[in-house]
Amino acid sequence: PEPDAALTEKQKKAARRANWWHYHWGLVVAGVVLAASVVYVIHGLNTTVDPDYAVAVVTADTLPDASAQKLQTELERYGEDRNRDGIVLVELNVYTWRADASLTDMNSQMAGATRLNTDLANGTSGIWILADPEGFEEAYGALSETLGEDWESRLYSWTDVPALADADLGSYDTAADGSSSQSVQELFADYKVAVLDDSSGLWAALTAPSE
Repeated sequence: PEPDAALTEKQKKAARRANWWHYHWGLVVAGVVLAASVVYVIHGLNTTVDPDYAVAVVTADTLPDASAQKLQTELERYGEDRNRDGIVLVELNVYTWRADASLTDMNSQMAGATRLNTDLANGTSGIWILADPEGFEEAYGALSETLGEDWESRLYSWTDVPALADADLGSYDTAADGSSSQSVQELFADYKVAVLDDSSGLWAALTAPSE
């Protein structure tokens, strides 16, 4: 007689299911993982918001996220929904970098320099807010390449642009115990702005005469 002759029909079905799972469970798991990956990618493509503008800040001092967010929000007030996705979004690219690398944290310096190089190579940011334009030019040559040999005369002082100088950017603690703080406006007071590409129209909006 057959080995499973004494089994009921229900038991035979259960045994067949167990046998099938024993040999195919790996394929099932792989299929589930693949399906989940596809859903994740599709979700990401459908929910990622593309920026309307990109602005770079190159500072020797680490700019806290909260301060960067305030500046981003102020810049967005002057923008338009260029890609018609329902929101105005400025991509603020903050790079911690200084010409004398020995005066800053090496990890931050290297990370900032790598991302900064990529930004310049891809032409991502059109407006550059610079703590040290001379050091920036010496290291990258981007200002003379775009603005010409008279690049220094084509920079804008932060304090000469009311849309920037009058913005409420707050302050941040410079000591762990909160005993001292730094005004973001004071930090930016000596900064210069280089407009490498204003095809987006953001700089024109920032410097437009007040009505």
